[in-house]
Amino acid sequence: MASVVSSIGILDINYSSISVLDKLSVDYPNEVIYYLNDFNGANLDEWSHRSILDKIKEDTNILLSYNPKLIVVLGSEYIEYAKEYFLELNVPVVNIVDIVVDTINNEYSKKNIALLIKSTIHQANLYQRNIEYAHFYQIDDDDLERIVINNKVKTGISFDVTKKVLAELAHKSVDVIIGANCNVGLLGVEVKESIPKANLVNVSALVVKKINGCLDVNEGARIKGKGKVNIIVDNEFDLNIAKNLLDCKYYVIPKYDNDNKKRDIK
Repeated sequence: MASVVSSIGILDINYSSISVLDKLSVDYPNEVIYYLNDFNGANLDEWSHRSILDKIKEDTNILLSYNPKLIVVLGSEYIEYAKEYFLELNVPVVNIVDIVVDTINNEYSKKNIALLIKSTIHQANLYQRNIEYAHFYQIDDDDLERIVINNKVKTGISFDVTKKVLAELAHKSVDVIIGANCNVGLLGVEVKESIPKANLVNVSALVVKKINGCLDVNEGARIKGKGKVNIIVDNEFDLNIAKNLLDCKYYVIPKYDNDNKKRDIK
Protein backbone atom coordinates (compact mmCIF):
# COMPACT_ATOMS: atom_id res chain seq x y z
CA MET A 1 0.00 0.00 0.00
CA ALA A 2 2.98 2.33 0.46
CA SER A 3 3.49 5.03 -2.16
CA VAL A 4 6.67 6.73 -3.35
CA VAL A 5 4.70 9.61 -4.91
CA SER A 6 3.91 12.40 -2.46
CA SER A 7 0.21 13.05 -2.02
CA ILE A 8 -2.39 15.14 -0.23
CA GLY A 9 -4.42 13.22 2.34
CA ILE A 10 -7.99 14.13 3.31
CA LEU A 11 -9.71 12.95 6.50
CA ASP A 12 -13.49 13.33 6.66
CA ILE A 13 -16.38 12.18 8.86
CA ASN A 14 -19.79 11.06 7.64
CA TYR A 15 -19.04 12.34 4.08
CA SER A 16 -19.65 15.92 5.31
CA SER A 17 -16.98 17.43 3.03
CA ILE A 18 -16.66 14.86 0.25
CA SER A 19 -17.71 17.52 -2.28
CA VAL A 20 -14.32 19.23 -1.80
CA LEU A 21 -12.84 16.58 -4.09
CA ASP A 22 -14.40 18.26 -7.12
CA LYS A 23 -12.70 21.55 -6.22
CA LEU A 24 -9.37 19.85 -5.49
CA SER A 25 -9.41 17.92 -8.76
CA VAL A 26 -9.81 21.18 -10.70
CA ASP A 27 -7.36 23.30 -8.73
CA TYR A 28 -4.73 20.57 -8.35
CA PRO A 29 -4.85 18.54 -11.57
CA ASN A 30 -1.28 17.32 -11.00
CA GLU A 31 -1.71 16.20 -7.39
CA VAL A 32 -2.42 12.70 -6.13
CA ILE A 33 -5.18 12.92 -3.53
CA TYR A 34 -6.34 10.29 -1.05
CA TYR A 35 -9.70 10.76 0.65
CA LEU A 36 -10.60 8.69 3.72
CA ASN A 37 -14.02 8.95 5.39
CA ASP A 38 -14.98 7.28 8.67
CA PHE A 39 -17.43 7.21 11.61
CA ASN A 40 -20.41 7.06 9.24
CA GLY A 41 -23.55 7.56 11.30
CA ALA A 42 -21.69 6.75 14.51
CA ASN A 43 -22.90 8.16 17.82
CA LEU A 44 -19.57 9.08 19.34
CA ASP A 45 -21.20 9.59 22.74
CA GLU A 46 -21.39 5.81 22.89
CA TRP A 47 -17.63 5.45 22.25
CA SER A 48 -14.88 5.85 24.81
CA HIS A 49 -12.35 8.59 24.21
CA ARG A 50 -9.64 5.95 23.86
CA SER A 51 -11.62 4.03 21.21
CA ILE A 52 -12.19 7.20 19.19
CA LEU A 53 -8.54 8.18 19.40
CA ASP A 54 -7.38 4.70 18.40
CA LYS A 55 -9.68 4.80 15.36
CA ILE A 56 -8.39 8.24 14.37
CA LYS A 57 -4.80 7.03 14.66
CA GLU A 58 -5.63 4.00 12.52
CA ASP A 59 -7.17 6.19 9.81
CA THR A 60 -4.24 8.60 9.91
CA ASN A 61 -1.71 5.79 9.64
CA ILE A 62 -3.48 4.55 6.53
CA LEU A 63 -3.09 7.99 4.96
CA LEU A 64 0.53 8.17 6.11
CA SER A 65 1.23 4.97 4.20
CA TYR A 66 0.55 6.94 1.00
CA ASN A 67 3.41 9.37 1.71
CA PRO A 68 1.42 12.58 2.18
CA LYS A 69 3.15 15.94 2.12
CA LEU A 70 0.06 17.42 3.75
CA ILE A 71 -2.96 16.09 5.64
CA VAL A 72 -6.22 18.04 5.55
CA VAL A 73 -8.61 17.19 8.38
CA LEU A 74 -12.17 18.08 7.37
CA GLY A 75 -14.04 16.23 10.11
CA SER A 76 -14.43 18.54 13.11
CA GLU A 77 -14.66 15.57 15.43
CA TYR A 78 -11.11 14.59 14.56
CA ILE A 79 -9.94 17.87 16.08
CA GLU A 80 -12.25 17.58 19.07
CA TYR A 81 -10.72 14.25 20.07
CA ALA A 82 -7.23 14.26 18.59
CA LYS A 83 -5.88 17.79 18.10
CA GLU A 84 -2.75 17.12 20.15
CA TYR A 85 -2.09 13.91 18.21
CA PHE A 86 -2.11 15.76 14.88
CA LEU A 87 0.29 18.36 16.25
CA GLU A 88 2.80 15.58 16.95
CA LEU A 89 2.89 14.28 13.36
CA ASN A 90 5.93 14.93 11.19
CA VAL A 91 3.61 15.78 8.29
CA PRO A 92 1.98 19.25 8.16
CA VAL A 93 -1.70 19.13 9.13
CA VAL A 94 -4.40 21.73 8.48
CA ASN A 95 -7.96 21.40 9.73
CA ILE A 96 -11.46 22.70 9.09
CA VAL A 97 -11.83 24.22 12.56
CA ASP A 98 -8.82 26.52 12.19
CA ILE A 99 -9.73 27.33 8.58
CA VAL A 100 -13.26 28.48 9.48
CA VAL A 101 -12.29 30.24 12.73
CA ASP A 102 -9.39 32.10 11.10
CA THR A 103 -11.63 33.18 8.23
CA ILE A 104 -14.24 34.58 10.59
CA ASN A 105 -11.68 36.34 12.78
CA ASN A 106 -9.59 37.76 9.94
CA GLU A 107 -12.13 38.51 7.21
CA TYR A 108 -15.56 38.91 8.79
CA SER A 109 -14.87 40.42 12.20
CA LYS A 110 -17.20 43.34 11.52
CA LYS A 111 -19.93 41.36 9.79
CA ASN A 112 -23.10 39.76 11.14
CA ILE A 113 -22.33 36.06 10.88
CA ALA A 114 -24.29 32.82 11.02
CA LEU A 115 -22.25 29.67 11.70
CA LEU A 116 -23.72 26.36 10.56
CA ILE A 117 -22.42 23.40 12.57
CA LYS A 118 -23.49 19.92 13.65
CA SER A 119 -25.45 19.84 16.89
CA THR A 120 -22.81 17.63 18.53
CA ILE A 121 -20.02 20.03 17.57
CA HIS A 122 -22.19 22.93 18.72
CA GLN A 123 -22.36 21.32 22.16
CA ALA A 124 -18.61 20.76 22.21
CA ASN A 125 -18.03 24.52 21.78
CA LEU A 126 -15.23 23.66 19.37
CA TYR A 127 -15.64 26.70 17.14
CA GLN A 128 -17.30 29.24 19.40
CA ARG A 129 -14.55 29.33 22.01
CA ASN A 130 -12.01 30.41 19.39
CA ILE A 131 -14.07 33.05 17.61
CA GLU A 132 -13.12 36.54 18.74
CA TYR A 133 -16.27 38.13 17.41
CA ALA A 134 -18.90 38.01 20.16
CA HIS A 135 -22.04 38.50 18.09
CA PHE A 136 -22.84 35.64 15.76
CA TYR A 137 -25.68 33.18 15.33
CA GLN A 138 -25.18 29.44 15.70
CA ILE A 139 -27.41 27.15 13.65
CA ASP A 140 -27.46 23.36 13.87
CA ASP A 141 -27.11 22.08 10.31
CA ASP A 142 -27.71 18.33 10.81
CA ASP A 143 -30.81 18.41 8.60
CA LEU A 144 -28.94 20.25 5.83
CA GLU A 145 -26.18 17.63 5.87
CA ARG A 146 -28.76 14.86 5.52
CA ILE A 147 -30.34 16.63 2.54
CA VAL A 148 -27.01 16.66 0.71
CA ILE A 149 -26.00 13.11 1.62
CA ASN A 150 -29.42 11.80 0.52
CA ASN A 151 -29.00 13.52 -2.87
CA LYS A 152 -32.00 15.85 -2.42
CA VAL A 153 -30.28 19.10 -3.44
CA LYS A 154 -32.41 21.52 -5.52
CA THR A 155 -35.64 19.70 -4.74
CA GLY A 156 -38.79 20.84 -3.00
CA ILE A 157 -37.56 19.02 0.09
CA SER A 158 -34.22 20.85 0.13
CA PHE A 159 -35.86 24.27 -0.19
CA ASP A 160 -38.35 23.47 2.58
CA VAL A 161 -35.72 22.06 4.94
CA THR A 162 -33.29 24.93 4.31
CA LYS A 163 -36.02 27.48 5.00
CA LYS A 164 -36.89 25.69 8.25
CA VAL A 165 -33.27 25.38 9.42
CA LEU A 166 -32.55 29.05 8.67
CA ALA A 167 -35.90 30.37 9.93
CA GLU A 168 -34.21 32.00 12.93
CA LEU A 169 -32.24 34.21 10.54
CA ALA A 170 -35.14 35.29 8.33
CA HIS A 171 -35.83 38.54 10.21
CA LYS A 172 -32.28 39.25 11.36
CA SER A 173 -29.50 41.20 9.73
CA VAL A 174 -27.08 38.55 8.47
CA ASP A 175 -24.21 39.39 6.14
CA VAL A 176 -22.35 36.09 6.02
CA ILE A 177 -23.30 32.44 6.42
CA ILE A 178 -20.44 29.98 6.83
CA GLY A 179 -20.59 26.24 7.38
CA ALA A 180 -18.21 23.93 9.20
CA ASN A 181 -18.16 21.53 6.24
CA CYS A 182 -17.84 21.74 2.47
CA ASN A 183 -21.09 20.07 1.49
CA VAL A 184 -23.31 22.92 2.69
CA GLY A 185 -22.00 24.86 -0.30
CA LEU A 186 -24.09 22.59 -2.53
CA LEU A 187 -27.18 24.25 -1.04
CA GLY A 188 -26.26 27.71 -2.27
CA VAL A 189 -29.48 28.21 -4.25
CA GLU A 190 -31.64 27.14 -1.32
CA VAL A 191 -29.75 29.37 1.14
CA LYS A 192 -30.00 32.34 -1.22
CA GLU A 193 -33.75 31.95 -1.49
CA SER A 194 -34.15 31.70 2.29
CA ILE A 195 -31.75 34.52 3.24
CA PRO A 196 -31.34 36.62 0.04
CA LYS A 197 -29.02 39.27 1.43
CA ALA A 198 -26.50 36.93 3.04
CA ASN A 199 -23.34 35.65 1.38
CA LEU A 200 -22.78 31.89 1.71
CA VAL A 201 -19.03 31.35 2.07
CA ASN A 202 -17.52 28.72 -0.21
CA VAL A 203 -15.74 26.53 2.34
CA SER A 204 -14.19 24.35 -0.38
CA ALA A 205 -12.47 27.48 -1.71
CA LEU A 206 -11.20 28.24 1.80
CA VAL A 207 -9.70 24.74 2.01
CA VAL A 208 -7.94 25.21 -1.33
CA LYS A 209 -6.64 28.61 -0.21
CA LYS A 210 -5.18 27.02 2.93
CA ILE A 211 -3.58 24.20 0.94
CA ASN A 212 -2.08 26.77 -1.43
CA GLY A 213 -0.51 28.55 1.51
CA CYS A 214 1.07 25.31 2.74
CA LEU A 215 2.41 24.36 -0.69
CA ASP A 216 3.75 27.87 -1.28
CA VAL A 217 5.90 27.57 1.84
CA ASN A 218 7.65 24.65 0.19
CA GLU A 219 7.52 25.14 -3.56
CA GLY A 220 9.26 21.80 -3.98
CA ALA A 221 6.12 20.16 -2.63
CA ARG A 222 4.29 21.03 -5.84
CA ILE A 223 4.54 18.29 -8.41
CA LYS A 224 4.16 18.22 -12.18
CA GLY A 225 2.78 14.76 -12.63
CA LYS A 226 -0.54 13.20 -13.47
CA GLY A 227 -3.11 13.92 -10.81
CA LYS A 228 -5.45 11.31 -9.40
CA VAL A 229 -8.29 11.36 -6.88
CA ASN A 230 -8.46 8.20 -4.78
CA ILE A 231 -11.27 7.33 -2.39
CA ILE A 232 -10.29 4.82 0.30
CA VAL A 233 -13.30 2.70 1.20
CA ASP A 234 -14.23 -0.09 3.56
CA ASN A 235 -17.33 -2.28 3.58
CA GLU A 236 -19.36 0.46 5.30
CA PHE A 237 -18.62 3.12 2.69
CA ASP A 238 -21.67 4.03 0.59
CA LEU A 239 -20.33 4.41 -2.94
CA ASN A 240 -23.65 5.88 -4.09
CA ILE A 241 -22.88 9.03 -2.10
CA ALA A 242 -19.66 9.57 -4.04
CA LYS A 243 -21.43 8.75 -7.31
CA ASN A 244 -24.25 11.22 -6.62
CA LEU A 245 -22.21 14.12 -5.25
CA LEU A 246 -19.01 14.09 -7.30
CA ASP A 247 -18.42 15.15 -10.89
CA CYS A 248 -14.69 14.48 -10.89
CA LYS A 249 -13.10 11.24 -11.96
CA TYR A 250 -12.03 9.17 -8.98
CA TYR A 251 -10.58 5.77 -8.20
CA VAL A 252 -11.87 3.49 -5.45
CA ILE A 253 -9.31 1.53 -3.47
CA PRO A 254 -9.93 -0.79 -0.48
CA LYS A 255 -9.10 0.43 3.00
CA TYR A 256 -8.07 -3.04 4.08
CA ASP A 257 -6.75 -5.90 2.01
CA ASN A 258 -9.71 -8.10 2.97
CA ASP A 259 -12.42 -5.54 2.16
CA ASN A 260 -15.08 -6.78 -0.22
CA LYS A 261 -15.18 -3.43 -2.02
CA LYS A 262 -13.50 -3.88 -5.37
CA ARG A 263 -11.17 -1.39 -6.97
CA ASP A 264 -13.25 0.75 -9.27
CA ILE A 265 -13.17 3.90 -11.37
CA LYS A 266 -15.85 6.48 -11.95
